[in-house]
Amino acid sequence: DSLSSFAPPKTNMFGTIFLLAALISSTFAAATPCTFPDAWSGGADNEMYYRRDARGTGFDTVYIAYDAANQRTACEVESDIGSENAKNFTVIALFEKKTVYIFNTKEERCAAVNLERDFEKWGIPSDASNVDDYTTGALTETIHNEEWLKEFTPNKTDIRRHGDPPQPPKPEHVYWSMDVTSDHCVPVVEFVVAEFEEATYLVNNVFYYDIEATVDAKDFDIPSFCPGEAREGNEDLVANAKKALSFSPAMKIF
Repeated sequence: DSLSSFAPPKTNMFGTIFLLAALISSTFAAATPCTFPDAWSGGADNEMYYRRDARGTGFDTVYIAYDAANQRTACEVESDIGSENAKNFTVIALFEKKTVYIFNTKEERCAAVNLERDFEKWGIPSDASNVDDYTTGALTETIHNEEWLKEFTPNKTDIRRHGDPPQPPKPEHVYWSMDVTSDHCVPVVEFVVAEFEEATYLVNNVFYYDIEATVDAKDFDIPSFCPGEAREGNEDLVANAKKALSFSPAMKIF
């Protein structure tokens, strides 16, 4: 059940740029937007770069479990690794229950928030444009990939950190791209460039090599210290979760 043979090894943002520059392009039939496999789990490295402000680089690792049949997603996030602001939290969205849980197991703190959107299968947005098709690997060990591009303007409050001052309501243009495998629509790399008045945000997600075509039901277990229904409290957990997970139009939670 492994999808690992369809995904390239992980690398960092700059390594990805050099890798893509060295790829051998191929010509394929016209691509159409696709949805990810209905059940998969695996990790991603997330790097967020801030410019024109004092925050520098934030580095996260994310473990993702995705179960479309039961309309549920789970993301375990290690955020701002190596900094004094490092934080760990888990986000479990149960769309059938219309509730998302954000919790820190070590501190036994949990926020339960109403989900304002219906479940949408993860994948390439229908209005994205296919801008490239290419092949990685050599000889018989090759992987065909597609690159997709979309321009969008997200709600800027979604990326506020807890305690940040209010941000302008209308951000500048945001450019998003994602590469997926042509055969199974497995995510390979995601990149966002967002230009705002006070800073430029560059977000890079590189998915791990060992994506599996399975999910473990335990990934969606809600801890006993979480409230049974949505209620106010632990707003910092909610703000940090939205900051880490709200950029992608391919993997919608909030």
